[in-house]
Amino acid sequence: MSDEDKLLQKCLDNLKVLPDIRATLHEKYNIPDKTNIDGILTIHSPVNSVDYPYTIQPYVTSSAKLKLKP
Repeated sequence: MSDEDKLLQKCLDNLKVLPDIRATLHEKYNIPDKTNIDGILTIHSPVNSVDYPYTIQPYVTSSAKLKLKP
C-alpha cells in the first residue's frame, strides 16, 4: 500500500468512528485533468451530504515544524 493510500485510509478510518457519518470516495470523478485534485470525498449525515475535493500530500505534515509562542 502506498503512502498516499495509507493516508487516505487513515482519514476514512477516523471518519468511520463518528456516529451517523458515512464517507464515500470518488477518485477522479468529473475532475478536470489540469487540477491537482485527487478525488472527491463525500461525507453523508442524517442532515446533509457535502462533497469535498481532496489532494493527497503525504509529506506535508512530516516536514512541517510547529512553532508555539510562549
